[in-house]
Amino acid sequence: MSLNTSDLVEIQQLLAKYTLAADLEPSEKMRELFTQDGNFKADALNVDLNGIDNIIGFFAESRAASAGGVYHVNTNIAIDGDDDSATSSSYVSIIQAGAEPKIIAFARYNDDLTKTTQGWRFKSREIIM
Repeated sequence: MSLNTSDLVEIQQLLAKYTLAADLEPSEKMRELFTQDGNFKADALNVDLNGIDNIIGFFAESRAASAGGVYHVNTNIAIDGDDDSATSSSYVSIIQAGAEPKIIAFARYNDDLTKTTQGWRFKSREIIM
């Protein structure tokens, strides 16, 4: 069975919540978005993390290094799947805030998602720059 409208909306909300957690909220918020054994990979940054605690640590360090002035903007979201498994692909523009905001990176996300008793979660998220 293909994904229903409720699943599609929940997955889109998951993607939006990730962006807010990466940019504005405490990194601990990632615990609500990834599975316990989730994977986050960014080859351009030499990052390949397994487990939610490692993912949270990475985002905490990244936020400290950027001084909170970076914002992710997702577009062109495509979702496919059925029952309790899905994939998504989207583009992301990463913007440096300030007096003269500028795009500092453009990339694509590839996601493997799973439906848990708490809702949809990232099983893996890869950013390709």
